Amino acid sequence: MVLIFHQFLRNRGVDVKLDVPFEMWDQPSVEITSLYKQCVDMISDFEDELEDWFYHHQEDDLLLYFCRERVLKKSDQGCLLDSY
Repeated sequence: MVLIFHQFLRNRGVDVKLDVPFEMWDQPSVEITSLYKQCVDMISDFEDELEDWFYHHQEDDLLLYFCRERVLKKSDQGCLLDSY
């Protein structure tokens, strides 16, 4: 929302000073870039399991089928109980 308003003001000729260069506003943050890379790596590492779910087990909850039964150790499964 801030970026849209900032762009609106710039288009109107208002000189808005920000701590970040304007060119960087369209770039994802380091955190987003890191999460994206981790996601791509995980998809690559578990491609066969994901294909198996897609073609044969879509009636099963992907979170349970993939995360609980194939990826996470028992000691790491507490996060599956969290509601978002």
